Amino acid sequence: MSYRDTESKNPDLTAVDEVASSYEGDALTVLSSANVLYDDATALKVNYRFVRTDNTQDNDDGLPLASDYDMHSVMVAVSHQIDESLSGKLAYSFDFYRDDHYADGVNDYEVHGIFASVTKIF
Repeated sequence: MSYRDTESKNPDLTAVDEVASSYEGDALTVLSSANVLYDDATALKVNYRFVRTDNTQDNDDGLPLASDYDMHSVMVAVSHQIDESLSGKLAYSFDFYRDDHYADGVNDYEVHGIFASVTKIF
């Protein structure tokens, strides 16, 4: 888990430039994973990532800057060693992103993925 609180200001800029170049915000990130060995040849792996940011900049004189978002990512994978030179892996992933800064959820998304691989060592 990590938390960052950041701020930057440039005192050499004019008031108009400072609005566009000043930054203030924070981010929370949580990462976790688990690995389970079912037997000598089969393993299960689970990863989870969560990110929440609060980076919106008040800019009454122009476009809004930065964003406030939540992001969740989960991946589950099963791998199996078939013999000494052949293995396979099947994985599922889900990603969810929601940006509270932009209206109507224009940047929001959900993604599902299925991945399969076979590895042969010669």
